Amino acid sequence: MFQIFARFHDLLIRQHIRNAIREYQTQLIQRVKIDIDQLHEKFKAKYSASKAMKMSRITVDIPVTTGSIIWARQIEKQLVRYLKRVEDVLGTGWEQHVDGQRLKFEGDSFKQRLNTSPIFEDWLEKVFKNL
Repeated sequence: MFQIFARFHDLLIRQHIRNAIREYQTQLIQRVKIDIDQLHEKFKAKYSASKAMKMSRITVDIPVTTGSIIWARQIEKQLVRYLKRVEDVLGTGWEQHVDGQRLKFEGDSFKQRLNTSPIFEDWLEKVFKNL
């Protein structure tokens, strides 16, 4: 359904069509909310408890710092993809829609928590202490 909304967005601008699809919009927005909440729970669980860390240590031997940065960026990409879905469903200016405002606020605050600069700075500080 998200692909249909994205593909036929130009037709969805008409008020008659928009009224007919309002029910589907609500369902899709709820699905995006659930997806973002699951993503948030995944982030709360931390990288150290994730399957990604176990797999990266076993198969690729990625250092923990690098793995946590990659993991956080992957979560951020998923978040951006989910917010793009909201735009596909609600159209341009989705930030002015009631549900869109809420999701925009949640998405922005979540993106701030996904900032990988502190992880890198901590690692850099540890490296310079050991020199």
